[in-house]
Amino acid sequence: KNITITANVSDPVTDAEFDSPNTQVFDTVGVNTTKDGEFSVFYSGSQELTLTNVTLTGATDVFTVNASTANLSGGENITVPDGEDVPLETTFTPDTKGTQTATATITGKVDGETITTSTVLIGTGQPPELGGPTQRRIRFGAVETGNNATESIRFRNTGPAGTTLDVTPVAGVS
Repeated sequence: KNITITANVSDPVTDAEFDSPNTQVFDTVGVNTTKDGEFSVFYSGSQELTLTNVTLTGATDVFTVNASTANLSGGENITVPDGEDVPLETTFTPDTKGTQTATATITGKVDGETITTSTVLIGTGQPPELGGPTQRRIRFGAVETGNNATESIRFRNTGPAGTTLDVTPVAGVS
């Protein structure tokens, strides 16, 4: 007689789903202003996941990932049960005009094996912009020869909210 025995053996790492969004887009942010964001890391698997590290590569001077929101600061690890997600707070503080990117890589361990996931952070810095004057005409009225008249010209900052427009006076004009 033949007896068939079937055994289902699962590898905790290959059965694990460890995922984060492909990208986090900050859109346009004023140069030297900060925009906060957040993305979550999701885990599903037969064994508990221990998050061990978050690293940032690329434009690390303008993006941050606050690992302390996931209790990863100071060498502490966090255990993530099956079906849970862990939020990670992020910031983007552009210092120049243009699009900048960084990659956040999140590392964890399942049953002693290392697994990773990553999210690309994308943001565009926009400096303040000088808009036209708020009035089209400046009327000085009748001014006699040898006298002075003063009127103000107001300009507006048409750049992103929170940006500051520095205006340098024209030489010889008080």
